[in-house]
Amino acid sequence: MSDLVSVIIPIYKVERYLERCVRSVMDQTYDNLEILLIDDGSPDRCGKMCDAFAESDPRIRVVHRKNGGVSAARNTGIDASSGQWIFFVDSDDFIHRDCIRQLLAAAERSGTDIAVCGFERTDGDTIRGDVRFPVTEVIPRDEAMRHVILEEDTSFVWGTLFRRELFQGIHFPEGRTFEDLATVPLLVNRCRALARVSAPYYGYFQRPTSIMHELNARSQYNVLLAWLDRCRFCHENYRELEKRCLAQMAHYYLLVCSYSYPGEPYIRMARDLVSPYLREMSSAAAGKEKLKLLIVRVFPGIYPARNALRRR
Repeated sequence: MSDLVSVIIPIYKVERYLERCVRSVMDQTYDNLEILLIDDGSPDRCGKMCDAFAESDPRIRVVHRKNGGVSAARNTGIDASSGQWIFFVDSDDFIHRDCIRQLLAAAERSGTDIAVCGFERTDGDTIRGDVRFPVTEVIPRDEAMRHVILEEDTSFVWGTLFRRELFQGIHFPEGRTFEDLATVPLLVNRCRALARVSAPYYGYFQRPTSIMHELNARSQYNVLLAWLDRCRFCHENYRELEKRCLAQMAHYYLLVCSYSYPGEPYIRMARDLVSPYLREMSSAAAGKEKLKLLIVRVFPGIYPARNALRRR
């Protein structure tokens, strides 16, 4: 194995965790790396820490940019990278020493364009569980897409090694969160096959304040946007998976409604977004959600009114 792997780390307000993240990449047993630290206008010490890392390791390059969100930072990293492979690490996470070597070996051994590993969940120094694939295996593109849409077990870009060519013409949607959900199907659709490595080589740190833990109308609206993208993609390419996307659209539309308060724009924005799909969503929705869709259609302000009363 001799290919250059570009490791892209988008960075914003993580000075407490950044040392662990970057050191875990620097200490990889596979050392032909290009480590791109994308300082997304972080207001803390992250920018200076990145510059110090670059002085200590010639494989590290730092890009300081105006804050634009994780999608914009990842896109900047893709454009600045030069490796044959691209690997993403979130800046509060970490990877085990043999992570990149094992993923690259799996991809090269099987001739695949994507390799993904299992991951550990941690809330600090304590491992709270892990997600392992049943076996290390190679799965063809259509089966991989079913895993992405139906099981969502390969829906993240972190912990996944991508052949660079897959990103030609594909970038993460900027100005949104949960961007992985919208982007991964496009990348998987371009691959010949996908290698899954059972072992949890990626350390996923669950911060209580992270975007993934936000429960409000805005965050659920962003998930709804991603599932709408998936629905449109499956309508064009994988009709047998479209029903799952419609059911998820119904679910997250109801969550937008459930977390909305009077005066917030997201319930109106979500209603406008899903209105062409309401009949199909209702048909695909789970039992109780069919009734809830009918209720919010007849009484669109019921959830904001309820939430306003609870807030008193």
